[in-house]
Amino acid sequence: MKRYIVIWFVPKKNQYYYKNVHGFYQGYFNDYKVGFINQYNHKIVLIIDTYKDKKIGLKSFKTKIIDNIISWLERKKKVE
Repeated sequence: MKRYIVIWFVPKKNQYYYKNVHGFYQGYFNDYKVGFINQYNHKIVLIIDTYKDKKIGLKSFKTKIIDNIISWLERKKKVE
């Protein structure tokens, strides 16, 4: 079963939060793309495919997730 970690940005509070998406949410996941804004005005900024990251590589799963987030933050810093 595919599992994802979706990182959202809340502009009103200037905060980030994450959500594990799997199971029955997977049908709705097809609508989730980076840049998608939900009804609460929260924007998706990063989607991590945990199945792919867990299966590939010699690094631990936790390290791969942290590396993905750091990489995204570095790219965001360069853009701004």
